[in-house]
Amino acid sequence: MKQPLLFSPYSLSHADTVYRDTLPHRSCTGKTIFVTWRLSDSLPSEAELHTTIRNAQSRWLKKNGLHYCPRYQKVERILTEHHPHFVSDYARIPFWVKEQFDQRKTGTCPFRNRAAVQAVRRAIEEEETWSLEVGDGVICYNHVHLLFIPRDGAELKRHMQRIKGRSSCYLRHLGLSDLPKPFWQRYGFDHIVRSRDKLERIRSYLSEHHTPVSEAKWSVEWEEE
Repeated sequence: MKQPLLFSPYSLSHADTVYRDTLPHRSCTGKTIFVTWRLSDSLPSEAELHTTIRNAQSRWLKKNGLHYCPRYQKVERILTEHHPHFVSDYARIPFWVKEQFDQRKTGTCPFRNRAAVQAVRRAIEEEETWSLEVGDGVICYNHVHLLFIPRDGAELKRHMQRIKGRSSCYLRHLGLSDLPKPFWQRYGFDHIVRSRDKLERIRSYLSEHHTPVSEAKWSVEWEEE
């Protein structure tokens, strides 16, 4: 039986190592991370997605009485200076726009196939040999959500590269038709879980997902430090 994972609440520290890919990231060692990654055909074209997100942001600003913010200015800077309590909600808009596309089950959706689900789970479970503690997860029709804790200084992007690379290889060997090329989108979404309350809300969110096969959803026990 798998031992419970140890959850450590996180508060921002300037001592954290920062590295940059397309966005800055904090060191993730020992922290609980919520990650989402998607199939390459699960979202519309980049231009269409960008327009959809911008429209959603405009509607959100108007709904909250902030429609005076001109588009050519940095909305995040204005919110940080004058409405800091809105910053986190505004920052999550792109995630929720993508989630709406996910719920429509767009793309080839190969995870209707039990063998495809097992191939991705195999790649995730093998990553535990690389200092990764795997928590709750769900493999949906065209995307994956996962909680995990990196250990021993391993970078998040290295873990994700190995999981995506191995799962793509296993899926190709299944001989399924119409798999997208490349299989996964290059970038995904990751978020450091800062509190036990947030952890439980994410776990509840994962448990509510409908999955095509039973192996596509799992949970583990958590203990707080």
